[in-house]
Amino acid sequence: MPSVAIDCFGLKASVTSAHAWLNEQTGAPIIPAHTEPLANGRYRLVFHPKIETAGRTYQQIAQACWNSFEPYVRKNPAPWLWMYKHWRYNRPRPIGPIRFTRERMADSTNKLARPNWFGENVT
Repeated sequence: MPSVAIDCFGLKASVTSAHAWLNEQTGAPIIPAHTEPLANGRYRLVFHPKIETAGRTYQQIAQACWNSFEPYVRKNPAPWLWMYKHWRYNRPRPIGPIRFTRERMADSTNKLARPNWFGENVT
């Protein structure tokens, strides 16, 4: 399932479009929800309004889902955790050929050397 780019806190972020695809395939509604931590290790489940999907693209559906979450994340960001790199989105741009030379490779390997747990430099 391809990802789509959405606006997230003013930045472009890469997110899944699986929920839009499932909606298209099954007709199941998209009802976003999130949990809020409570005392004693309990959580409250909060449902958001149903996302209207008719005539929308996967990107527009994903953006609508995020728009329902963003106010809650802004209000209380501490419990939120994303498990992968959403910020890896880069807009397409032409690049030229990358040339690797022996000197450039040697320089890059020196930058990768770092001390291990025992203080020894490793590459």
